[in-house]
Parts: sequence; C-alpha cells; structure tokens
Amino acid sequence: MDKKNWIKLIRLDIVYFILVAIFSYKLVKLNVILIEEQKVKTALELLYYNNYIVLKYFGGALTLIITAIVLIISKWQKYVSGFYLEETVFLEFILVIALCFVIGWLIYLVNNPILKIILKSLVFTIGIIEFSNK
Repeated sequence: MDKKNWIKLIRLDIVYFILVAIFSYKLVKLNVILIEEQKVKTALELLYYNNYIVLKYFGGALTLIITAIVLIISKWQKYVSGFYLEETVFLEFILVIALCFVIGWLIYLVNNPILKIILKSLVFTIGIIEFSNK
C-alpha cells in the first residue's frame, strides 16, 4: 500500500487527533484559571464563570470521548469484516491504542477541576431542592 492510500485511510484519525490537541491545550489553560478561581469562589460561581464555559468544555470533552469510542467500534467492525489489508492492521491497532490513550487523557483533564465543579454544583442543587420540599 502506498503512502497516499495510508493517509487516505487515516485522514479522519488525523483530523480527530488535531482537534483533541487544540481542545486539550485550551482545556489545560482553563483548568489553570479554574484552580486559581476555586480558592475564592464557590462551585456554583465557577459553574457560571465566563458564560458557562465549564459546561461547554465538559460537553466538548464528552463529545470527543464519544467520537473516540465510535472510531474504535468502527475500526473493530472493519477489522472483523476483513476490510483491512494485512499491512494496515498494525497501523489500525496503533490508532486504537492512541484513541484509548486520548479517552483517558480527556477524562483526566476534565476531572480536575471541571468534573468536581459540576458534581459539587449538582449535589448543592439537589440538596436545595430536597430541603425546600420538606
């Protein structure tokens, strides 16, 4: 298989990894800001921070994780159906490993502090609702 066909085969993966790199860079910058703001603001204030940017990044991370899962499932289905040539199986295997790494990386990035902010806000909101119902 020549170089042109290899690139054609993995072009969607290349675009995905570029998007993840850009998103990760921006998410790391947001996490640094949120960690500093967390010292003086409550979880609800951080949730409202900069026009709900925390929720937007959480949604973006969730979308990228779901996309990675869909890509992995797609690669598996193609492998099982015999779509890949013998020489491309190794490349696809490496891409699946990279996609699994990306899923872990995005979970790690969104876990600190974005997921904590969302969970604290959710618990606080549920507590207020339960308390007001009594």
